[in-house]
Amino acid sequence: MEPRVATAPPLAEQVYELIIDDICSGVIKGGEQLRQEAIAARFGVSRQPVQQAMVLLKRHGLVRESGRRGLEVVPMDPAFVNHLYDMRELLDVHAVKLSAGSFDQDTDLSALNEIVNRGVEAVEARAFSEMVTADADFHMFFYRLTGNPFLLDTAVLLSQSIRRVMTEVLARGGVPDWVWEEHQAIAEAVIRGDIDEAGHCAHHHIEHGRSMMLEAMSCT
Repeated sequence: MEPRVATAPPLAEQVYELIIDDICSGVIKGGEQLRQEAIAARFGVSRQPVQQAMVLLKRHGLVRESGRRGLEVVPMDPAFVNHLYDMRELLDVHAVKLSAGSFDQDTDLSALNEIVNRGVEAVEARAFSEMVTADADFHMFFYRLTGNPFLLDTAVLLSQSIRRVMTEVLARGGVPDWVWEEHQAIAEAVIRGDIDEAGHCAHHHIEHGRSMMLEAMSCT
């Protein structure tokens, strides 16, 4: 019989998402110890799905070993932000340049415009949840467009940490208008097939976001 890799059961995935929501909303703070008994009681489950959820959280860089204390939420300090944005720059610049070189006006244009319009509308309505979703969809659009499964898997691995940073930005005063103005500039360069400009716009956007987040953290 061929060996099989066990996949996380649905309940563990649900617990994982619930813990993510708690981390992103600030219910569980950075640096806080995660106690399996307390989490199991909070969500009304046994410890087994909590243990499985912890494995996923650790794999995705959201929790870490903390000596004898067990696991703790990785603090969102300047080092965390810089490491995350270093990876975002590598992925985003590469993804938009590849996308600009293979963009199909017939099949890709309407999907990209729909995401951009949705993001702009969310900012105008100050609809924070929709902002986070549209932002994730925008970047994921280019990852998928590359057709590179390894790039996409890496992006998915980072997606929850990016969501956490985005939520923190919103909590510190909302997303400024320039976020979607820069998204539009990236989209326009990709649509034109301007590879160099697309890469330049993506680089500028990531560095702008990094600076904003680090500045906000220095003021707290």
